[in-house]
Amino acid sequence: MKKVFIAFCIALFSFICANAETLDYGRHSISIGAGPTTFDALVPKYLEAMTKKNGNLSSEGYKKVKNNIYGSYSIAYHYEFLYWLHIGAKLNYHGYGSSWGHEDENGYITGIYDVQRKHFITPMISFQFNYIDADILRLYSGIDLGASVFIMKESFYDEKSQAKITYDEHGNETTTYKMGEVVRTNTVKTAIFAFNVTAIGLTVGRRVYGFAEINVGMDAIFKAGFGVHF
Repeated sequence: MKKVFIAFCIALFSFICANAETLDYGRHSISIGAGPTTFDALVPKYLEAMTKKNGNLSSEGYKKVKNNIYGSYSIAYHYEFLYWLHIGAKLNYHGYGSSWGHEDENGYITGIYDVQRKHFITPMISFQFNYIDADILRLYSGIDLGASVFIMKESFYDEKSQAKITYDEHGNETTTYKMGEVVRTNTVKTAIFAFNVTAIGLTVGRRVYGFAEINVGMDAIFKAGFGVHF
């Protein structure tokens, strides 16, 4: 019995020593981050088809004029389940807007008639796998799985929307648009499977830390932020 007790004490002491730095600032962490949105490169084709079916004019003589970036933002919680594995949950938002104008027979945009605002709200379970977990530095990859709620709000403008083309002294062309009145609105809502792969992530700090990630999926392509252990 004594030998068992001694063995248990040695094992417990080894475990405490191995995890001393982790226990100093806790196994839990909360982080927030932001970065440039992934646009619709990862939105399934059927989703684009659905927006056209519900009133998108882009396939009928209309051309995309510009994109408005809203960005990508996330809040995440993780628990250090093992020294090499962190498990948690993540909530991400990213969105963008796009404007469509009518294209005449000469290829000129005569005005903006369709403005779309697209939003993705995505809860996911999150797994992070450590390569290095040193004193103030952690290097990891990860995968997130969940579902994304897609909401598109669309506004259609009347024929009073017009484009004005001006030229500066060097001959450079500038196009400005005068918006008309909204004559119809449309909202599309659906849910899709969501995933994200963190190709590489880096945290620097102890109780309070900064981090940077490269992602592919429903998160910012390049994300940076800060977090706290507790």
